[in-house]
Amino acid sequence: MPAVTAGVPGSSRIKNMKLNRITPIVAACVIGGLTFNARAQIGSGWTSTNENFKIQTSGCGSVSGNTFSITCGSSGSTKDRAEREYTAWSSGTHQFQGDCTVTSFGGNGINVKQTFQQNTGPWNMLALKNSGTLYEVSNGKTIGSFTVGSSFRINTVLDASHGTVDVYFNGTFKETLTGGTTPIYDKIGTYRLDSGTGPITATWNNVLFWYGGKTNAGSGGVTLDTTGIYQIQNEASGLVLNQQGSLTNGSKISQWSSSSTSQNLQWQFSNSGTSSGYYQIVSVKSGKDAVVQSASTAAGAGIIQWSFGSAGNDQWQPTQNSDGSYTFHNLHSGLVLGDPAGSTSTSTQMDQETSNGGSNQKWNLIKQ
Repeated sequence: MPAVTAGVPGSSRIKNMKLNRITPIVAACVIGGLTFNARAQIGSGWTSTNENFKIQTSGCGSVSGNTFSITCGSSGSTKDRAEREYTAWSSGTHQFQGDCTVTSFGGNGINVKQTFQQNTGPWNMLALKNSGTLYEVSNGKTIGSFTVGSSFRINTVLDASHGTVDVYFNGTFKETLTGGTTPIYDKIGTYRLDSGTGPITATWNNVLFWYGGKTNAGSGGVTLDTTGIYQIQNEASGLVLNQQGSLTNGSKISQWSSSSTSQNLQWQFSNSGTSSGYYQIVSVKSGKDAVVQSASTAAGAGIIQWSFGSAGNDQWQPTQNSDGSYTFHNLHSGLVLGDPAGSTSTSTQMDQETSNGGSNQKWNLIKQ
């Protein structure tokens, strides 16, 4: 598959762009005292592939083999870069894996890994702070810590068909971004953000690609039983999801006492036809799904029941919390299932909220 030329910021200053084919380096490496096999991809069903790439340099950036450098400090262009740009994808699942070592760092705000939308620009950007932090540029979330001279592993799992990317740091799930628009491709190297400063030198090794698989447990290492029947209990209220006995689309989903054995309170999980790592939350009573009303992306939008569709507002990605509870992330909006303000009223309609780790966004599964 040929590589594509991207409309990247500062592309008029790209001095050197060569087409190459990656040769994987298969070896084991030590990260923070743990040994990672170079082929330890996340999930199963993946097929290994070699990907074409182009070398991009501008400003004071340079590439030498697996080494990417920005040699100037704060006086260079804000678009200084030394990167590889890989093949763009418009459908299917694709996994990137690579081990990055920052060999010297005298700067701040330097991106090292991107999942990039060819037509609309950066989407998932993993950058370094001088405090030793790797963070997500779009939301400021901390992904992990780095030490100069020691490597860390990044895996990104792109579902191009559904516009989602999962990010893993040293094999641990860290975040999901939604709303990506294809074509989408991977970039690695060193890239100065608008507020960034150099210099920096980083190397990437054990860079591997796979396609066509899925994460065994979905993002966050979670597999849900698709044969069991559950009550879904909110931690804050102690009440469980209730579809109120309705058989029609549009009925509100509220909450009720878990002591009841009514089918109104019983749910199953289905991953038939969903994006990798996502589930439908299906009412046993009606056979309809818990969905975000009108496919809204706004915090506070209500949860109703509706027949399974194609908008993604009826797909939920579970992540497990340290106390054993679950948080459910909506595919379409990226927001989470919540009990508004931790209400203990049985008449309160559930909603979607910006994730904040609150107990009203945590749910326990009570198998029936």
